[in-house]
This record gives sequence, structure tokens and C-alpha cells, in this order.
Amino acid sequence: MNVALLGNIAGNAYTWSKALRAGGLPVSLYLNDKELGVFGPGWEDGDAFGEKLPEWIHQYRGGAGNNGRTPGMLERRFRYVWAEPDRRQLLQNLLTYDLVHSFSGSLFFYLGPIWEFGVRRRQPYIACATGSDLREVAMSGGMSGRLMRLFFQRAARTLLLNLDMVDLTERAGLTRSEFFPFMIDTEKYSPSTVERTYGSPEDLLFFMPSHLDWGVVDNAAGRSSTKGNDRFIRAFARYVSENNRAHAVILDRGADRGVARELVEELGIGRHVTMLPQMPKNELVRHYRMADVIVDQFDVGAFGTTGLEAMSCGKPLMIYINNSCADQCYPERPPVLNARTEDEILEQIKLASVGSFRSEIAGNAREWILKYHKSSLVADRLISIYEDALQ
Repeated sequence: MNVALLGNIAGNAYTWSKALRAGGLPVSLYLNDKELGVFGPGWEDGDAFGEKLPEWIHQYRGGAGNNGRTPGMLERRFRYVWAEPDRRQLLQNLLTYDLVHSFSGSLFFYLGPIWEFGVRRRQPYIACATGSDLREVAMSGGMSGRLMRLFFQRAARTLLLNLDMVDLTERAGLTRSEFFPFMIDTEKYSPSTVERTYGSPEDLLFFMPSHLDWGVVDNAAGRSSTKGNDRFIRAFARYVSENNRAHAVILDRGADRGVARELVEELGIGRHVTMLPQMPKNELVRHYRMADVIVDQFDVGAFGTTGLEAMSCGKPLMIYINNSCADQCYPERPPVLNARTEDEILEQIKLASVGSFRSEIAGNAREWILKYHKSSLVADRLISIYEDALQ
């Protein structure tokens, strides 16, 4: 079975390729030049490969150079219909595989693959829905919405990586779809003791690595994938006004990063908050392990990889999970600090201030990840899906 993976959204194609190869399936991974930066192999594994990528990772150019300018509408349409030679070569390469596994709509990169894979169905492919691709783009009108729906509908199987998506399948016209869990490397993301470097030793330490986004700057119509993490900042401010012993480490990234800084200043909690720049994965893991509680997102109602990695490190995760959807995806509900509103978040902060409570939910979180998201188990299930698709 000869399989190619394409579309390294949030680094998933790379981490999944590693797990599949470890499970005995020698897949190939195609990365464009942009995907070799943030979320690429270097971000995920440091200098594990040195200056030369392994033979199973193939690099291609993401698009023609613009010399710093933005191409006009006519030029963009021309590129979409008739791609540059390297993309035409990419299509020819992909057609040599038994199966292509594409994250989001990355396989439909110009008219050629849309025709060959989506219309002619010359080769089967697996589609992974990763977030706003299904929630927002596929639910929209216009050409982009129709193409994204076509991408999911014509796939041999559509894998829904976020549990809230199970409620969207009928609207998107998906008849061959199923929830599929993210793969988590439970050895890399494992419990360990890390020296604390923020606040004081007595502080309840929170780490919020999710993008700062509650729809202020990016307020396009139809958005449904905001994080809502301003509600944590406000609830945290209410908590420290009553109990001075708390500190929050927040990653300074996302559309509303500037608004977040203003909010921290407005609430007068600057001495209780540390803002840090984007960091490589090894630093993220170190901060997962250092914190008492990891804070994720409060709008979508589902996990991304960040929350699952934190749970694998044996940490309590504060997040909003849609329990109705979770019940359709897992035999047992995820053990998290489930909250959505500012008041609910404040209540969970107060519960998390009790050490014995944190220890119990942290241990349950680690065990739950080992049951349902461990890479080796999920990779075996994915290989079975590949085999079914080819039959």
C-alpha cells in the first residue's frame, strides 16, 4: 500500500506520518516551503534531521514568488486554473500513489487535482476535516464553499478530527464520514517535574497557549472557530481580586493579541500575567509540565491538539467541550474542567485551586488519552481505514 500525506495543518500530517511509519506503513509526506517553517519538522522535533530531510519527506514550492507584492485577481485565477510547473509535477507524483491522505482542502490546489481526484475520481483519497475548513468554509456560499464541500463529499472517507463536527455532517452532505481522534505521542507528551520560573512557588499557575481570538480583530461574517479566551482573562482577574496567589502565562499570538494586552492592563492584573512569544514544541512541552492548569478554548466545544497534548502530560485542562457531541464520539466523557461562560470558568478556577482535585483530574486525563488518542493505537485504526478505502 503506497500512501502520500499532504497538507501539514498544525503539524498533523508530519506527526501522523511518523506514527504510521513507526506502525510499519512507509508513507510519504509532501510539504510545501511554508509548511517547513512553523509546525514543520524543525518546529516539532528541533534539529532531529539536521540540514537534510529524510527521503520520505518531499518538498515542493508553495506558489510562485511575488517579490513581496500581492498578485492581482486575474493572476490568482490563472494560477488556480493552470498552476506553476512544480505544482503540475506534484499532481503527477500524487497520481502514482494508491491513496492520498489530505488534510483540509490541500489536495484541491488547482483545477488539475480537482478534476482528477474530485470529478474523475481517478485515485481514492482520504479527507481530514481539521476545523474552520468544515465549520466555516464548507458552510459558506460561493466557489470556495462549493469546492470545500466537493473535497469532503468525493473522498473515500472523511475523517472529522474535532468532535463538534459530528453535528455538521448532514448540512455538509457527508455520507462517508466519521469522527477520528488526533494522534498523540504519549511518550513525548508525558508527565514530568519542571522547575517553576513564573510567579511565586505558592501561586496557582495557569498556562494558556491557545491563539488569542475572540472575534474583535478578525470579525468576518460566519466565523465559528474563535477561542473565546477573553472570558478566561476576565474570570482570572476576578479570582486574583479575591485570592492574590495566582499567575497566568499567556502566549502572545492570535488575531486579538493586542486586544489581550489592553484587556490585561484594563483589568489591572499585569503583575499576575506573563506574555510570552510563540515557542517551539519542546518549550511548549516544558510549559505544559510546569503549569498547574492548562487553559484552552471556550467557543468551539471541541479539542485541538494543544489540549490533548496537555492532558497527555498529566495536566488538568480547562476547556469547553460539547458533551452531546462527545457522547457520540467516545465511550466515556473526557475528564476536563468543562466551562464556557465567564462564571463557569471562575468556578472551575476555584475548584482547581484544591491540590487533591487537580491531582485526581490530571491522572484521569492521562489515562483517558492513553485509551483513546495514543499514536500507535490510532495509527492502527487509520491503516485499517486505508485498507477499506482501497477495497
